[in-house]
Amino acid sequence: MKKIVILFMLLLAASGAKPQADGIGRILKSIEANNKELKASSQLTVSRKLEAKTENNLSDPSVSYSYQFGSPSSLGKASELNVSQEFDFPTLYSRRSELIRLKGDVFDRQEGSLRQQILLSAKQICLDLILLNKQKALYEKWLKLGDEIADLYKQRLELGDANALETNKIQLEQLNARTEYQFNEAQRRGKLLELQALNGNIPVEFSDTIYIAEENITDFASLKQEALSGNAELLSLEREQKVAQQQLAVNKSQWLPKLELGYRRNTGLGQQFNGMIVGFSLPLFENKNKVKQAKAQSVYVDLKKESLSQQTEVRLLQLYKDAQMLRNSMKEYNQSIMETSMPLLSEALRKKQISIVEYSVDAATIFRAHLNYMTLESRYHKVMAELYQHKL
Repeated sequence: MKKIVILFMLLLAASGAKPQADGIGRILKSIEANNKELKASSQLTVSRKLEAKTENNLSDPSVSYSYQFGSPSSLGKASELNVSQEFDFPTLYSRRSELIRLKGDVFDRQEGSLRQQILLSAKQICLDLILLNKQKALYEKWLKLGDEIADLYKQRLELGDANALETNKIQLEQLNARTEYQFNEAQRRGKLLELQALNGNIPVEFSDTIYIAEENITDFASLKQEALSGNAELLSLEREQKVAQQQLAVNKSQWLPKLELGYRRNTGLGQQFNGMIVGFSLPLFENKNKVKQAKAQSVYVDLKKESLSQQTEVRLLQLYKDAQMLRNSMKEYNQSIMETSMPLLSEALRKKQISIVEYSVDAATIFRAHLNYMTLESRYHKVMAELYQHKL
């Protein structure tokens, strides 16, 4: 019995050991390099930038040639050649060029926002796997200890020092432990498949059982400022605000006349005329309501950014409070359960105040407390991961 107690305490101590972690960063780098959605987004960004550049292209040159026969034939023949190029007022090209640059910033920020979302999902899956890996190690120790107790009671039953009811209770507890172990294994396989999908369907291994130390948040105001300034979605909307303002400036400039320059040659009756074509067109119809549309778009982006900022602040405050609560709860678990329950239970067993079955049942309760603490710890790190999503 003393050997079993010593083994039990050693197993509990081992469950708190901290082996060296492979690092979540390795997984995130792999996913960033192999994720199909990120690769598609990168190509989409290139495509959208090229499409934006076409908005500032010159219109196609115009070439026309006419050949005419006189009637009666004594009038002779005549021909006309026209070559012309239409272009916008020069200042419009510089404003469009700035608009294209700002749109490129928006596309980059939108790609960055998707990147943050995918990496956050991957990191949270890794955090789930750390929990499952820790649980697996604990279940294995639980099963090993249960096997030791089961073997002991099998021997005592053969000697008549135990009854079948006690033995059945131990076997039932072992069955429950094996069922939870198998369920844990199924969850682990599922999470690894989720990581594999994010990694471009390339298999990954992740056996970490410790968490990266998180910062202790003390100043919410500083955290909020940092998170808002690093939020890729908000940064994208900031660029969209500038795009909307620049689009308004471009649309106002489109009321300037378009210019046309060209060359004309006329021939007929032994004569030839060469000259230049100079003209302009007034945009009286095609730009109608474009300024109003640009103003409405600008107001829309402003309101959207304001709404997202408010939602983000509320979410940050909620996460901040959750992190503080979870951290405090973890400290309470450390002091009230993790440190006192096993020594008291072991002392009661040594003094023969409880039976081996009571000891086994109470030990299982302590294992449950360990599992609850692990779940609490996992929730805390997942909250912290979302709080510091802007650093991904």
